[in-house]
Amino acid sequence: RDAVTLQELKAEVLAENEALKYKVQGRDEEIVRMGKLLVVNVNSDKEDLERQNEEQTELIRRLQNQLDFLSGQLTEAEERKHVYVQLESVAEMARAREMEATRRLAE
Repeated sequence: RDAVTLQELKAEVLAENEALKYKVQGRDEEIVRMGKLLVVNVNSDKEDLERQNEEQTELIRRLQNQLDFLSGQLTEAEERKHVYVQLESVAEMARAREMEATRRLAE
């Protein structure tokens, strides 16, 4: 009777061993599948970050161009203001001379 029980126990252990092998194989396949998905996701994330970086770089370049343009416009405006102030000063002196000349002629 013990021999029968040992054979039954052996058969159960072998069956359980096969079931565990099947589960391990399923887990291994799932690990490989998940690894492939992870690689795809990592590559996708990397591509997204590279695209965002390129977009940000382009935005910075455009903003720098606008800043350069506006700085040039500001410099030109300051130069025109300086010339205008000088012209105002010359015009004021001319008006003063004209008034002086008119006063002398009236005497």
